[in-house]
Amino acid sequence: MGNLSNIMRDLFVIQAAIGGVYHKAALKLKLTDSEIDIFSLLAMEGDGCNQTELYQKTATSKSTTTMSVMMRILMLCISRIISVCKV
Repeated sequence: MGNLSNIMRDLFVIQAAIGGVYHKAALKLKLTDSEIDIFSLLAMEGDGCNQTELYQKTATSKSTTTMSVMMRILMLCISRIISVCKV
């Protein structure tokens, strides 16, 4: 049983380290942790991922998922419009 608890402790340490890396990435990208989870899943799943899968797999609410995706799309559109207008 002691070996199992050592394995669980090691897995927890690894999980915490990975979470820390994602958190630092989110900060650098000016995203929330929920947003980075959602966009990471979208990057992995691609077009085949629907909204229900997004909020279930990222453990976020449906409204958080919707708002995160919609705000990011809006930001990308605004950024694209600004870059086109500068030409």
